[in-house]
Amino acid sequence: MAKSKGKRARANESANVSKSSKSTLSKKRKLASSNLKAYQDGSMFVKTVESAGLTLMGEDAPNVLNVDQVIFQRNMQKALKKNVTVTETVKEFLDGLQNYIEEEPRFKHSLLRTVSSPDCESARSGQQDSLIRLLLNIEEIQPPLISLLLEKLAEFLDEDNESVFDHQDGSSLPKMILSQFYWLDRIVNVKEMTAKMLEIVEVCSLAVQKDIIGCIPEVITDDEHNNVAIKLKELMEQNSELIVSILNSLSNLNVMPELLKEVCKSAMQTLNSANLEDLPVIVKFILRTVTPSTALEIIQELRRNLDFTSSQACLNENQKKSAEDSELILLETIRLNVLFNKTIATAWMKAIEVVTADESQLGLQDLFVMLMFHGMAAHKKAVEGLFRKKIRDYTLSQELVEKSFEAHPKVMMNYFTSVLYISCLLVRSLEPLLSVFATALYREAFLTFDVHHKQAIIGALVTHIGGTNRERDASLDLLLELVNTAAKEIATFAIFLKKNLDDLHKLSLPQVRKLFVILSGLTFGDDGQEATIQDELHNFVRKQLTCSDLSYKRIGVIAALAIFKKMSSKRSDGGPCSDAKFKQIMILLKLVRSSCKDWPQVVGLFCDEMSDIVGKTKLDDRVQGEIAENVLNDFQEDYVVDIATDELTDESGLSMVTAYSLETEESQNDIAMNLLPLISQAAKKTQSTSKKSRGVYPMCMAPQFRLLQVCIKAQSGGNLEDIDALLGCPIYTFRAEIADKMDSLSAEEKELACSCIVSTLNWFREIINAFAATSLAELKAKVIGRVQGITELETMLEKCLAVTPGFNPPIATFDAEASSDIKAAGSSTSGRSKAGAKKKRKKPSQDKENMPAADESGVSSSQIDETEDDEKSALTLAEVRVNVRDYRAFFRELDLDVFHILSCGLLTKHIMDTDHHTKEVQHLQLEPAQLEFLLGDLLDKTKHALTTKKATHLQVKGKSKLGFSRLDQLSAYQVAKKLVKFLQSLAHHLEATNTYIQALTTQNDGLVDGPGSTSTNALKMKSCFQLILEILLTFFSWDGLLTKDSSSLLEEALTVFAVKDVGQSGGSKTVKHLSKKCCLYFQEFASSVPNLESGVVLLSLLQALTNIQRVQRNEAIGKLSETFLKREWLDQDGERCKGAKHNESLQKVIRSHLCHSGEDTLQAIEAICSTGVPELMNAGTNGCSTTYPTLTQSTFSSFYRIMFEELVIYQKAVPAFSSRDPMETQSQKLADWNVSVRVMYMLISLIKAFEARTNVTTALKYGKASIEVFMRNGMPAMDLMFKTQRADVQSLLKNLQQSTRLLQYMCNHTKVAQDIALTNHVPALKRILEQFVYRVKAMLTLHNCHEAFWLGNLKNKDLKGDEISSQVCRADEESESEEEEDGDNREKNDEGSEDEDDDESEKTADEEGNDDGVSCSEDY
Repeated sequence: MAKSKGKRARANESANVSKSSKSTLSKKRKLASSNLKAYQDGSMFVKTVESAGLTLMGEDAPNVLNVDQVIFQRNMQKALKKNVTVTETVKEFLDGLQNYIEEEPRFKHSLLRTVSSPDCESARSGQQDSLIRLLLNIEEIQPPLISLLLEKLAEFLDEDNESVFDHQDGSSLPKMILSQFYWLDRIVNVKEMTAKMLEIVEVCSLAVQKDIIGCIPEVITDDEHNNVAIKLKELMEQNSELIVSILNSLSNLNVMPELLKEVCKSAMQTLNSANLEDLPVIVKFILRTVTPSTALEIIQELRRNLDFTSSQACLNENQKKSAEDSELILLETIRLNVLFNKTIATAWMKAIEVVTADESQLGLQDLFVMLMFHGMAAHKKAVEGLFRKKIRDYTLSQELVEKSFEAHPKVMMNYFTSVLYISCLLVRSLEPLLSVFATALYREAFLTFDVHHKQAIIGALVTHIGGTNRERDASLDLLLELVNTAAKEIATFAIFLKKNLDDLHKLSLPQVRKLFVILSGLTFGDDGQEATIQDELHNFVRKQLTCSDLSYKRIGVIAALAIFKKMSSKRSDGGPCSDAKFKQIMILLKLVRSSCKDWPQVVGLFCDEMSDIVGKTKLDDRVQGEIAENVLNDFQEDYVVDIATDELTDESGLSMVTAYSLETEESQNDIAMNLLPLISQAAKKTQSTSKKSRGVYPMCMAPQFRLLQVCIKAQSGGNLEDIDALLGCPIYTFRAEIADKMDSLSAEEKELACSCIVSTLNWFREIINAFAATSLAELKAKVIGRVQGITELETMLEKCLAVTPGFNPPIATFDAEASSDIKAAGSSTSGRSKAGAKKKRKKPSQDKENMPAADESGVSSSQIDETEDDEKSALTLAEVRVNVRDYRAFFRELDLDVFHILSCGLLTKHIMDTDHHTKEVQHLQLEPAQLEFLLGDLLDKTKHALTTKKATHLQVKGKSKLGFSRLDQLSAYQVAKKLVKFLQSLAHHLEATNTYIQALTTQNDGLVDGPGSTSTNALKMKSCFQLILEILLTFFSWDGLLTKDSSSLLEEALTVFAVKDVGQSGGSKTVKHLSKKCCLYFQEFASSVPNLESGVVLLSLLQALTNIQRVQRNEAIGKLSETFLKREWLDQDGERCKGAKHNESLQKVIRSHLCHSGEDTLQAIEAICSTGVPELMNAGTNGCSTTYPTLTQSTFSSFYRIMFEELVIYQKAVPAFSSRDPMETQSQKLADWNVSVRVMYMLISLIKAFEARTNVTTALKYGKASIEVFMRNGMPAMDLMFKTQRADVQSLLKNLQQSTRLLQYMCNHTKVAQDIALTNHVPALKRILEQFVYRVKAMLTLHNCHEAFWLGNLKNKDLKGDEISSQVCRADEESESEEEEDGDNREKNDEGSEDEDDDESEKTADEEGNDDGVSCSEDY
């Protein structure tokens, strides 16, 4: 009770306070009103208003309304109607009003809301409508008052008079005047008011014009919208400054579509010249006019006119910030309109999709819009696919990405989530082109965004390091690049990168190297300030080096040398390092050498890693000198012996001799390489390590020499004069005759001989790496001599390996994943294992049952031939020799500089006597064997570095990179740049091999396979011819060649061959012109093609050059392919080529001929079917076509499959029908379908003569695909053309019916044959045949011809056309009911017509005096 009383007391107290406050306010209001005087001039206007209840104030004070506004308006109407002459009364009233508002303060308060009198208890609120608005709601006064107010607007002609009040009011008189017209109860004369407003617009100032235009939609009725829109359109064309206001008004009007389209077109033309802040309004209006039918056209025009590139040109910092804000508003406008109309997004992505590199590149607006769409769930997947497609066709370039981040960082930051997601997605791609683009996105984002976003980017890159092998490489490469270019920015995140030390087991050794280069660059460089991380890295290195596991020890060596590289690098000021730092470096090197002295694989890795560091890094002079001195002393002590003084014992049992000396007797050195004794001691494990603090290992001789020559080059500026004696010195090895008597040796002696050959090969390879770039003729001659020695030793090694099964050579690639991988790579390629694999081949019957149907057509035609080849090979198993190229992982890698040898011409070598006089002159040059060796190695490197194919997750980890360790340290662009330097030499050798082949052919009176064509030299020259073409094909097919960064490289490469065609370097220098010249140049070598495989390479090279021209079809390629098809290809035995490999090459030639035919694909197919196939049918079992000698019984399946494939591709490329197309275009498309259907029938009919299983499979598979394409693209055309070209449609359907009938016979054949592989194609084919039946019925129903549709039973027949027995028929009828559709559209003449098919029933439908009959019989 006490609480309730307290509440009541507080309520009463608050009520008293409110009453007192109200009374106080009323007193103040009365006091204020009593101090102000009312306006009095004795006019009829003032008297009438006062009598109606409104007091006009004379000073700067609001007018007072003594009654409610409705009562005031009623009183005014009564007062005006009292007079007989209302018009005169209204005129006199308005004259008084005009006098009253002559003064601006009184005019202002006439436009402002009135104040209710305190004595008026009926007023609706304290404020009511203004005087002007109250008068506008009176019908008698409204029209003249509107005219008076609009004329007032014309008085505001300059900027000074537009705002007559203080800025605190936030409004101006023109806006206040126009606000009086909003939401009036009734407008007496709308047309007059609209006309008056549009008339006043032309004479007002710009600001008033904008206000009037913005007011118009709010005051006019729907009937006036079109008239107003026409006038506004004219104003927009006259004054571009009004475009924003006009478009805003038009957006609120209901305008005719034709007029709206014209306005949209005018607005589109102003986009280039409009201010950036006006673009959102213009774009919004344009997008609001989009309809499904006009979406693509409008979006394409909008893309062309919307340019973000020039929006920030010549702007200061403040203006750039304002411009970026306007860009964000513009993009937000686009986003909102896309959410409102989904057609816009579809049309925009379609417009981007159809852009090709031939036309133009994508713009910044496209990139921004794609990122915007990616943020929408409905378009996310489509945008990701669009990104991939545009990157692949080079329309979305890295240059555009760089420009977007540089000029529009705020916009890109707005889409950071999409940028990060797309980058992550593309990095995981298996295509190098997409991965490179993703790294560009990451790089630019990191360099542009703030610390928060940089941390997210580093986190994403660290995540990629734990992903796939390609992800790791891309992420580590980018981090390494950022360390070199932005070390200060990335040093903050070193702690994140250190976490990867826990997952080193997932990384390969090259990836471990990159990681530690990154970490050492961040912690030991000038920007590295984390002493804690330095101590952790030192402890990690010690832990790895002292571990007894080989893999951890190798990681320790790489980590230690990465730290050594950073610590010993020469200072930026050129000064020497401090004594303390030098001591730390030496201690680190001593730790590494002492921990790996008993591990030959680790010693080799140490030498290779140190070689890369010394060769690529400018080290401190004192550190470099110390390394060079130690390496020189160790190498001389371990591997170089004095022939005269050192007495070596032969413990190998292989008759040790000194061999492979390139010195004459007079200039013979007294040194030799101690190879065989070291190998023998290592094999018997008799080497004593007590005399030396380290072991001496034969496998380390080559890497240790590499380190030696790199150190000497670094100290002497590339001069190797101090060690040039090693180039020609002899080697302690076994006699060469022993290689021919390997069968008589023991297993240990065989392996010892093989190890000696492999070690000698590696020594020669490393010697060539060191001296290949020399400019001295004498040393060049010795280098060629060493190349000759390599080819001879490889031949010897193949003989030895053939009789030494299970031999594992000493490794030479020390940074491979694991030694087990290397062993598998070598041992799995022995001759016996290959032959054994052939012995385990399945029987032909098993192959037929288990072989997938989709693959049979490509290989089954040669199964019999392959079986015969296997039987022959089994008889000659003992003669099988190993291919030494399969042992690439056991050979030292050749540097790219080695291929400067290709430029060596004829070398002259002077042999001196004891008095240094010329005793003899020898001429040396590359022989075919040496040229083949160099070209083969260059081809392997080119394919590895410039690959364009998509990698797969099924590739064996690390195996594809064996033998390319140093090559992988170069980017693809660097490899391509080096390769361009060799193109001139390759062109010279290509011409030389071509001359040799031509001379050999001429010598044999034009016979390609004449005497001498299978000699060793001839085969080598032919192999060199093909290898050069393959190198050029790999280079010109590289996808990076078409990027902007490689444009100069491409032009330089094309110029090498283009100038050879014209004989001079003049003429156009465009890439397109140069590529045409190159095509003409390479076409000249067509007559010298030795085999079909070389022909395929030549055609592919021409295709790659055609792609550079951005051309789809090249008739020269078609003619050349036809020439190859009309040439008989023979093997080395003079027999016609056959087998799976030959068929694969033949299929490529056929496809090339059909795709690039001079006429078109269908005519080329018709030519083969009408000419070549009949000749083959008449030639017999072992015969061939006379026109196309490559067309035989064994190759027919290849021809058949490719022709059917190209037919389906052609049908898919036929443009879709449109009712808006001209009649000529529609007729041409219908003619194309007629021809394609006729060709389809020709192909299917061939099954009657060639009913092999592979051919039936092809017909079933591609026949179904062809009918599907016809139903999707062709039947809509039939719907449109049926009325106008009924006869053509009838003929087409009749031809197609014949094809479907034959397909049905094939289905019956598969049932009878009970072939499971063939039967798998039947259900899908029958389903599409059934759909075709009802689709034709729907077309007839559409044209009111449904009575002409007839269904009947089709007789079951086989491929020959013979009827199947009744038992089979009855079984088939019980399993499923079969119906048939036959479309025979025929027009009867006045005399009538008869049905021409005996197997079909007939029913005729009469329509409009014509007999249109369609009988449908299609069994399914």
